[in-house]
Amino acid sequence: MEIKQQLQMYLQTGNSISIAKVERELSFETILKMERVAKFCQLTKEQEKNILTHIHMLSDRFFKVNFPDANTSEVASQFAVDILETRPDWTLYDVIYFFKFIRQRQDLDELKVFGNAFKITPIVLSKFLSVYEEHKSYAIDRLRNQIDFKPNNQLQLSENIDIKDKPRDNRFKELHEYLKAKQEEKSDFVERAALTRQFHKDNEFCQKWLKEQEATDAEKLAWFKIFFNRK
Repeated sequence: MEIKQQLQMYLQTGNSISIAKVERELSFETILKMERVAKFCQLTKEQEKNILTHIHMLSDRFFKVNFPDANTSEVASQFAVDILETRPDWTLYDVIYFFKFIRQRQDLDELKVFGNAFKITPIVLSKFLSVYEEHKSYAIDRLRNQIDFKPNNQLQLSENIDIKDKPRDNRFKELHEYLKAKQEEKSDFVERAALTRQFHKDNEFCQKWLKEQEATDAEKLAWFKIFFNRK
């Protein structure tokens, strides 16, 4: 049975074997290569209601098993809302793997959660999210030498294809060049503005100096014109 069918069976029946099979198949790489899976930002309002219920179900399961003393339902409810709002690029598979990641990566100091004194809260989970995203970015980097971006922004393995013969994804390069050009434009503007301020400041100094000199108004005007036309 495919992973999508296993997930659907769990969501419909709560079958623990099904969700265990889903977890076993998941990794950052499998999530990144999945196709035809709707991200949270692509959902309709009606679909969002169902996804909130599914996130709550997955969260509550994890909390009850690992933090039986916690108010699991309230934490799960808040986490579901936070995830839907702050991670629009996620899918349900990210949610499942996020909890698997916390459970299996207790070697990471940032994720050490188990112990009598530890309290699971939505704020703690938000900190864990940053660790998850960091490691997900590492997985993206590992894949970049063997993938191409499809038009729908899904990731696809390049099998037996020399990446040099394929069109490269230049979106980030173009963005970098655009931002660099804007920064240079801003720097030029700041430099020109500074020169203009100095020019007027020098003119004011010249006018003040001329007033103090013993000369006719015509001579002072001639001197000022010479100074004003300086380069």
